[in-house]
Amino acid sequence: NEALQAIRKGDREQATRKMDLLRETSNNPLFTELIMGQLHLAGQEPDLSEESYREALASDPGNLTALLGLLQVSIAAGNSGQARSVLQDLRAMNLPSNNIAMAEANIVAAEGDLSSATAMIETLLEQNPDNPVMLLRLMELAAQQQDEETYVRWLNRLRDIEEPGPRGRWIIANALVSANQPEEARDVLWPLLIRQPGNLPVLRLAMQINIM
Repeated sequence: NEALQAIRKGDREQATRKMDLLRETSNNPLFTELIMGQLHLAGQEPDLSEESYREALASDPGNLTALLGLLQVSIAAGNSGQARSVLQDLRAMNLPSNNIAMAEANIVAAEGDLSSATAMIETLLEQNPDNPVMLLRLMELAAQQQDEETYVRWLNRLRDIEEPGPRGRWIIANALVSANQPEEARDVLWPLLIRQPGNLPVLRLAMQINIM
């Protein structure tokens, strides 16, 4: 948490010290590298994030969290070739077809074909009408295409989910932050922060909207 706070403050030196300390004192190197991968990605350091995820995969080649992290890093870095290679590894793990299809849509979007990516996710949404991950991604794609009407439509669909669950609540809060509605985002996120005070993505978002 201290490393993440330093990252958010832009204090790279302090963040590096905290991360080094985490590595030195951890008795679970695999878990540490997974956390480091997330922290570096949050700090917009894709090269260091990839290094951490590859360290994790070196000790546990089939680690799902590390593979998903590496996929996220590859997409963020615009390395679609590497992303597709990681996707092949994920296909071999017999993950749910929706997860694979969403990953492929994100790669297509990273390659610049936003219309095709949107169509792929809309097809998935027909079978999963209240899926917050899909709705948020469609909202993001609409924003990238400067389609305000569609953006608002997806945002409202997210708001209308009656029982989003913890993951859905976090996603809806993210959507509200993206829509520049921090007050409503705080109302959505606060109960989740109380229930999961050690959840890293929740803490990251909470600091972004000044709950903490």
